[in-house]
Amino acid sequence: MVSVPLREYLFLSHFSTLSDQKFSKLLSIYGDLKSIVSATPQELASHGVNSGIVGQFKSAHRHAISNSDVQKTLEWSYLEGNFIVCYEDIRYPQRLKEIDHAPALLYVKGNPDLLNTDQIAIVGSRKASPYGLSIAFQLARQTSAARLTVTSGLASGIDRRAHEGALEESGQTIAVIGSGIDRCYPTKNRRLKREIEISGAVVSEFPLGSPPLAHHFPRRNRIISGLSMGVLVVEAATRSGSLISARLAMEQNREVFAVPGQLSNPQSAGCHQLIKQGAKLVESVADIIEEFPQIDIKSAEGSEKQAIKVTNNRSEAQDLGSIYEDSTQKKILTALKCQPCLLDTLASETNLDMGELIESLLELEYQGSISLESGRYHYCGI
Repeated sequence: MVSVPLREYLFLSHFSTLSDQKFSKLLSIYGDLKSIVSATPQELASHGVNSGIVGQFKSAHRHAISNSDVQKTLEWSYLEGNFIVCYEDIRYPQRLKEIDHAPALLYVKGNPDLLNTDQIAIVGSRKASPYGLSIAFQLARQTSAARLTVTSGLASGIDRRAHEGALEESGQTIAVIGSGIDRCYPTKNRRLKREIEISGAVVSEFPLGSPPLAHHFPRRNRIISGLSMGVLVVEAATRSGSLISARLAMEQNREVFAVPGQLSNPQSAGCHQLIKQGAKLVESVADIIEEFPQIDIKSAEGSEKQAIKVTNNRSEAQDLGSIYEDSTQKKILTALKCQPCLLDTLASETNLDMGELIESLLELEYQGSISLESGRYHYCGI
């Protein structure tokens, strides 16, 4: 691998007075740091760089060597599984270079080679319905089975289920986060973050230790869409971060997809709005795959013809026995198909031992067949 001036990148990105946008703009113009440093002050001034900042470029190496924060960050990168990928690193994702204000560097924990794989972003509401959670999980599994990397933002709700669906299938998933890579937000996704670090990759543009500030998340969203060939919105209200991701995807000339939902669910309104504006309606991953004929994609088994089955908690009874041979799980699902239940109510209706019941509930929840919301278990479909 060609040596890159990582120390200088770290100093100029985080510890100098140079703005991220200015640095990104210069990198997109000149291609590498050496060419920026070699440019005349007059050339840099024509791109809006004042004489003070020119001096920082010229002395970046000296400042980087003496900066303790740069040294601490480099020491982090020496640990197994930790990487810093700067703009001129061959591992830097080529698609990301196409966007405005591409980050000068990325912190990666996991497999940095995934950054240049073909990716589909799956995003949506943090307060998703059981239907939306089930659909996100199914679509992520189908996408992963088609040998596409599933990219999302490690948030609660749709993001979480998208990552979990990909992990269950191939393990190839990328989580782009809005904090320093050594932090986890929300904290309840800490275990999920560790799983992604093992088989996928967690990515951040923010310095180590950075808190999850509100203004970080729109910046994170531009990376999610920038890494991907297209963005799929599963559920979103009319004013949500997922619609910001969709708008950014359009601006970045990416494909935008949306899953239709129930008219009575406000979390479906954003997807319906996107479809009206030209986003492609998605019923299965085949609807996504057919938009990319230039890429050799393995079709997910059965996805060409099999549309997502839209179910709800009061749908008519199905034959669960052929799908779940486990009689305990069959009892639970049969009860939940009638109505959402509290744990005690479910124990009474199924007449199951509490320990056995909880174990089966955890397994069904992991499979995406049920979800737990406000203390009640909901049936999500099969």
